[in-house]
Amino acid sequence: MIAYNKQSLDNLYMREQLEDAFLKNQISMEELKKCKEKYPVNLYTPNVFVRIGLFVLTIVIVLFSLGLIGLITSIGGSDSFTGLLIFFAAIAYGVLEFMIRSKKHFKSGVDDALMWMSAIFIIVAFNLNGNMEALENSILVFVIASYFTVRFLNMIMSAIASFALLAVIFFAYIKLGEFAKATTPFLIMAVALAMYFLTAKKSNQEGKNYYESCLLMTEIVSLACFYIAGNYFVVREVSISMFNLNLKDGESVPFEWIFWIFTVAVPFIYLAKGILKKNILLIRMGLILIAAVVFTVRYYYHVLPAETAMIIGGIITIAIAYALKKYLNEPKSGFTDEQNTEHSFTAKQLEALLIAQTLGHAKIETTDGNATEFGGGSGGGGGAGGEF
Repeated sequence: MIAYNKQSLDNLYMREQLEDAFLKNQISMEELKKCKEKYPVNLYTPNVFVRIGLFVLTIVIVLFSLGLIGLITSIGGSDSFTGLLIFFAAIAYGVLEFMIRSKKHFKSGVDDALMWMSAIFIIVAFNLNGNMEALENSILVFVIASYFTVRFLNMIMSAIASFALLAVIFFAYIKLGEFAKATTPFLIMAVALAMYFLTAKKSNQEGKNYYESCLLMTEIVSLACFYIAGNYFVVREVSISMFNLNLKDGESVPFEWIFWIFTVAVPFIYLAKGILKKNILLIRMGLILIAAVVFTVRYYYHVLPAETAMIIGGIITIAIAYALKKYLNEPKSGFTDEQNTEHSFTAKQLEALLIAQTLGHAKIETTDGNATEFGGGSGGGGGAGGEF
């Protein structure tokens, strides 16, 4: 299902791990070069500036071609333009597959632009040809974003698919009546929490995971939506604007105290859980959401001027971050403030890799939590052979 060559993705993954080990001074430059020779990558991935330039250039070419053909064919009316958009969506997708298979493009800017243009053309075409409701649009976006996530390993598409799934549940549930509207926040919180645990479990599985970055993005969206769904400001404003809830001065939404407790407590729960579970994502989300707590409280209770409230919120966030850094400066059960990746090499795996490359083995495969498998030769024992 993945459009890219899996062997190239495996080699790219191995190179990233080796470069990370080099930056940590675990291997030398010579060792890094020797290991990279064993894992060639034939994917075209330019630097960020070239990628942006190719992205913009591809969009300009596609839009210019769309406008030119529209003028030549003298298209008039929504039906004709809808057909043209669907045609260009198919052309963009076909060129995308060609560029990946034949030209080996991988996050080059060209493939990014073609993917986004194909998706946007389809969505616009469906909306031009009928009055699509929010629920129908959410389903359409979810299907398209999910496919592009699975096919092209795109992180942003995975985030959009996660948002779209929650939107589908939201718009479908509120059609059930007043009781559904009153309990919508609790349903979205439950679904977001389930999404987080499912993706976290999947991302923690041993072995290579081509969707690791996509799963990480889904975790971020799930944690953010879990908090947003129960934030007092969001609940109150959505109830007024979308559900036509009439509130008098001083009157609040039902279950007000639950949402206020949730608004204030969840960021600190994220922080505590992040420290206990050694999860840097929870820690960062907790620190970011503290600012949301300050904003929400300040919006309804004007105790301090806005500038003062922002300064106090910033001081609190910086103080907590500094305290965590000092606390984790010394290892706490293997958890420190140093940057680390969950799927990075262990010391034994790195040592085995270097021994194998030194002895000239053809290839090895290293996966998280698994023993390193060697090819034939005299160095495949418990450590190294005599020639080492």
